[in-house]
Amino acid sequence: MTSGKACTAPPGLEAARRAEHVRNGVARRRALVVCLLRHYLETTLEVGAPFPPAKVLAADLDLHEHDVAYALAALDQAGEIVYAGAGRGRSWRLAPGERHPDDVAFDTAVRAAVLDGRHQPGAALPTTLLARRHQLHEDLVPRAARHLVRDGLVAWLDGPAGHGLYVQPPPYGPQTAPTGS
Repeated sequence: MTSGKACTAPPGLEAARRAEHVRNGVARRRALVVCLLRHYLETTLEVGAPFPPAKVLAADLDLHEHDVAYALAALDQAGEIVYAGAGRGRSWRLAPGERHPDDVAFDTAVRAAVLDGRHQPGAALPTTLLARRHQLHEDLVPRAARHLVRDGLVAWLDGPAGHGLYVQPPPYGPQTAPTGS
């Protein structure tokens, strides 16, 4: 339909468009809830302060519980909070630059391996293997690696092994020692 010619929609296309519109609406709503929740947590909670479960936050903010749970999971994946989920423990706000507690072992091990030469400059890191070794879901590797990227030890690149984390050559950034807990 980018050719500008008029055409008739095949059967089912309108239903698919409506479904896509609904999906896009949900995605937009959830993105707004993430922004709203980020602002709420930053302005009402001190760093390290626990926050209530998604159900309580949803009621306090007059939002859908599922959207709030999604937003909390997204903020956890971004490394801004620790979200324990429904009934799985304490959730709290991280300080800017603080490592997520689930990422400390990954960060420490990769940092040591790069600095002592076990991972050579230009080498692709085996992120799937490293994630498994440090009990991280593969989707959380970007969160776990963000301080390594910030410190210049690794970078997300399209390289010979495909898109992934590649060890950068020294000199590394000013903060090669781990920061935050």
